Amino acid sequence: MFQVVRGADADGTHLLGEVKLPPAFMVKRFGDHDGGDGRACSGGWTFLGDSGEVFTVYERYGTTLWHGRGSGAPTIRDFWRSCEPVRLHIGGRSGADWQGFRKWLRAEYRAFVKAQQAGA
Repeated sequence: MFQVVRGADADGTHLLGEVKLPPAFMVKRFGDHDGGDGRACSGGWTFLGDSGEVFTVYERYGTTLWHGRGSGAPTIRDFWRSCEPVRLHIGGRSGADWQGFRKWLRAEYRAFVKAQQAGA
């Protein structure tokens, strides 16, 4: 359905919606994030669908990168290690089926949790 593609053309993508997932799941399932923009976003992934649609999943304004030390926000390291669900942004191009992508992401998370429980 979708795969992470480093360097995929994400030009023209913008915020379409959100998904609530644990950051640690994203790292464990899809590998290291891209490191973000060094200003407001600490990391994310670019996904390419079978139909050619491009989606991004990213953290924005959620860490000390944006809020600064002493703000009470988690550090970048703590954020991406967290197993607590948080709101992550979903980006894509206008008209893209972001709800279908979000549904796929949630199914990936359910499968991951089930596999973790089976292995415990």
